Amino acid sequence: MRILFAIGIAVSALLLTSCTNPDTSGGVTMQKELGLRSNSLPFPHGSCSGAHAYDASNTGCGWITANEKSYYIEPNANLNGANLSGANLTGANLSGANLANLADLTGANLSGANLANTTLHETVFTTTNLTNVDLSHAKISPWVDFRYSNLTNAIFTGWDLTNATFSGNDGSYLFSGANLIGINLSGMNLSGANLTGVNLSGANLTGTNLTGANLTKANLDGANLTGATLTDALMEGAILCNTTMPSGTVLYSGC
Repeated sequence: MRILFAIGIAVSALLLTSCTNPDTSGGVTMQKELGLRSNSLPFPHGSCSGAHAYDASNTGCGWITANEKSYYIEPNANLNGANLSGANLTGANLSGANLANLADLTGANLSGANLANTTLHETVFTTTNLTNVDLSHAKISPWVDFRYSNLTNAIFTGWDLTNATFSGNDGSYLFSGANLIGINLSGMNLSGANLTGVNLSGANLTGTNLTGANLTKANLDGANLTGATLTDALMEGAILCNTTMPSGTVLYSGC
């Protein structure tokens, strides 16, 4: 009887220990899987430093949910093929991010965003708000879709379109209807580019290579083409009002 009683006490002690000191390994595993990002705030108040902790300021980083999926917005983010259509990414810090392989930003608001040094491979920016966006030194191939997007005051410093095309697989023109008011395209190679009907009013085209470019019905009101190359460029119907030509002459014929 004493032996059975002792065994009962031992079993009870074991059960009590198990209840008062439950196995927490599952929680630890879950924490490791979630990582430090589990405590970070939604966009735009997440950390951009890699710690992914709370930041009271508007950092342009953090979690965002778009089309039933969550993405962490931060510099060098891997958004390969991501569907961010319609997302509000105002002021997003995506410098160096991977937006390749049909990453879809159709209708998204990226005004004021930092997209410098991003990888753009068949990236879709159709009807996207890209006002004041920094797209400098982005790596593009073989095309980027900017149809009907607003690129007012966007920065394209360092872009070389020599081996790039703005046509999709169906041959459609992917820059048509784009608003390029005040855009800085100085020094860029736009030889052979199809800029038909594009609004380039107030654009900086100084030193731009527009050899063989199609500027038919383009709006060049107030544009600066000082030092630009227009050899064989098509300019029928282009609006030339207060337009500075390559020689420095200002034309008002289209006013």
